[in-house]
Amino acid sequence: MDIKTSANNSITETATGILSNDNIKKLKEILKRKDIQRYGIDFSRVDRVSSEFLDFIKHNVKKGELSFYNVNSDLYVLMFIMKMDKYVNFYMSENDFLKDRQCIVNRRLRLCS
Repeated sequence: MDIKTSANNSITETATGILSNDNIKKLKEILKRKDIQRYGIDFSRVDRVSSEFLDFIKHNVKKGELSFYNVNSDLYVLMFIMKMDKYVNFYMSENDFLKDRQCIVNRRLRLCS
């Protein structure tokens, strides 16, 4: 994982096609930093994620702390079905993440009787 930081943002670019245990260790280190307010992971080169990575997100990330962008449609649907949108924000592009605009919002509606 390559990391580049700006004023209040940290962007992580993945070098491989899968996010796994190796990436979890680096992500833990990144999330411990107090000088960065928002973290984003570029999914443009990611085609698979491990179950360990998704479990890490569910148990260690607070809503709004981590964002994903450039997520391909298959992974996006998988993450939506697994309700990962409770833990991370999704953006279409790096520019949207940096400017904090056009966050992809999914509303889970229920009928009340």
